[in-house]
Amino acid sequence: MTLEDETANMNVIIWSDMFDANRRVVLGGQMLAVAGMLQKEGDVVHLVAKEITDLSGLLADVGNRSSAESAHDSDSAGERIVVRSRNFH
Repeated sequence: MTLEDETANMNVIIWSDMFDANRRVVLGGQMLAVAGMLQKEGDVVHLVAKEITDLSGLLADVGNRSSAESAHDSDSAGERIVVRSRNFH
């Protein structure tokens, strides 16, 4: 799997037993947190997954975290952002 944030891409290695245990989260999650062992060789970065958590429920609040002012603005509380996941395979 490839994860992407605002700074870079990272390859995530998910061994078959980890994938089987987290199949629904891996295939259906729109925003994931992955904890594991980081491996780097040159410019190539891999993360060997030890724990995968679905954070998709937090996506609706992402736009409200852009500044400290919006956290205190009650009008922005109803704003929703929909982000679709991208498959790279």
